[in-house]
Amino acid sequence: MNLPASGDAAGLPAWRQRIILALGLAGELARFLTEIGLPTSSDPAAQLAVLVQARQALTEIIDPGGIKALPATYVVNESAGYLIADPAGEPAPGAASRVLRDLSERVLHLDGSADEMSGLESRMG
Repeated sequence: MNLPASGDAAGLPAWRQRIILALGLAGELARFLTEIGLPTSSDPAAQLAVLVQARQALTEIIDPGGIKALPATYVVNESAGYLIADPAGEPAPGAASRVLRDLSERVLHLDGSADEMSGLESRMG
């Protein structure tokens, strides 16, 4: 995955795409293991943790675009989202949107539309 270079923050849509790609890694790993003769199982279900860390504030690497940030008494430099595979569950794009919306609301304190905070659309400056 392409992570932002130092001093170069990526927008929420780009982070959503990165999470979608990361969600595909479990299936790719299972296929690889099967190809080399190692058995895999869905019990327990595959799990993915998305940990995003910056040196000082997450806005160093996550650009909220033109979405207004609400006042907060603290600055957070990391956030984690956890996903567990479920054959009857949500497809990767929806799960990625949910992780980003939680990060946008709870950690970045953004005040935008659900689509903007989920990385589904951008608001320009």
